[in-house]
Amino acid sequence: MLLFISDIHLTDRTAFQYSLNKDAVKKVFFNNLVSILERRPKVKDLTLVLLGDFFDLIRTKEWWVIRDGNWEPKKVTPWSENQDGIEEIALKILNGIFKNNKSFIEEIKTLPYRLSNKFPKIKFEKIIYIPGNHDRLITLQPLWNVVEGFFENIMLIKNGFFTPKDYKTLAFHGHQLDIFNREEREVPPFGDYTSSLITAIPYLIETEMSIKGFSRDIIESLKKRMLKIDDIRPESEIIPWLLSEAKKEASLKDFFKEFIFKVLEMVTVDPFIRRWVDAHSKEFGIKDELFDLFLRVKGPKIFPLWGAKIFTLRYLERLSNSLRSRDGGDPYVNKLLKACNLEFSEKNMPYEFEIQEHMRDAECIVMGHTHGAKFVPLTSKVFYLNTGTWGKYMTQTISGDGFVSSRNLTFVIIYKEEEYKDRRFELWNVMDNKQ
Repeated sequence: MLLFISDIHLTDRTAFQYSLNKDAVKKVFFNNLVSILERRPKVKDLTLVLLGDFFDLIRTKEWWVIRDGNWEPKKVTPWSENQDGIEEIALKILNGIFKNNKSFIEEIKTLPYRLSNKFPKIKFEKIIYIPGNHDRLITLQPLWNVVEGFFENIMLIKNGFFTPKDYKTLAFHGHQLDIFNREEREVPPFGDYTSSLITAIPYLIETEMSIKGFSRDIIESLKKRMLKIDDIRPESEIIPWLLSEAKKEASLKDFFKEFIFKVLEMVTVDPFIRRWVDAHSKEFGIKDELFDLFLRVKGPKIFPLWGAKIFTLRYLERLSNSLRSRDGGDPYVNKLLKACNLEFSEKNMPYEFEIQEHMRDAECIVMGHTHGAKFVPLTSKVFYLNTGTWGKYMTQTISGDGFVSSRNLTFVIIYKEEEYKDRRFELWNVMDNKQ
């Protein structure tokens, strides 16, 4: 039996204080698994798979500072050309994650042994670790030494693709299908930069409001709301969310508009953004319009600055809404279906082609990344299962009239044929609503 979880996003808590309660594993997760195994007497072995973004090495204050009201990436970051000392910084972050999430990580470590003790006939094989986009630095040897030393019986799938024998399954985090979050053309993922910037926004807003003379009470109230930015999914909804927050208080409407434009200006001139866009300029779909706007908006020959502000905000709101999946769809389903049908060529779509090659004999495709737990039958023989997230999840309503929060605890189980012949998999999703 393969047991998949992903997108836990444990952080060092320097930027966001939210952490997962150990009881999520000790009680809820464990009890659900017990109820499953009691009905599956043919299960003889168990492998736990951490399917990416377990340790979040991006959402931290270690990669940036706020100086003179501006957000400034440090000299060495996951996306900088200079990588001297990256291992030491990433190791510091990882140690902070272990320190601030010790009890939760300990529960994950001991979970398979607790299950084996309750079901002596079940053999615990190992823990498999598959890196995602937020924990890609875990493959650095000093970091992996820490993980390996703590978990003991753990294996790293460094290339990111897990094809276990006897399961007809392909598992990967999913960022390989996401041009914004995969490393290619010797350029780091765009998502490293944007996730770090998003992490800093509550603190950048706090600084900006202090400079503009807002009262401390108003600043603290807004900052508390802004710290929820880490929960917004997908991240393309962050701009509509910021604009919806601006509409709640008339006194902040103009401030938000100015702030959003300031951030866009900052992104426009960042050398990494220019480097990334240059490397990917021929590959965008509709999203290239957004980057084209970023790069042109500062040109006074295009339109005056005041006109650019109005145009940019209206354009961004319309574009963000057009990119949203209002039916709850998954942006990667079509790519997975094309891979099933062998439609990708190595020359034109090398990353998709690689996934296609790994999928050839698979009946179950398991991935995370999107934070949306789901089951999609791609064909009558191939099924896609998404492991969702264990974190808070805030998304815009289908009607577009607001944002709603939930907390999830999702997991996927894949069985061998001899373990349960009429059931290949199970997708469990424990969810509650909390504002």
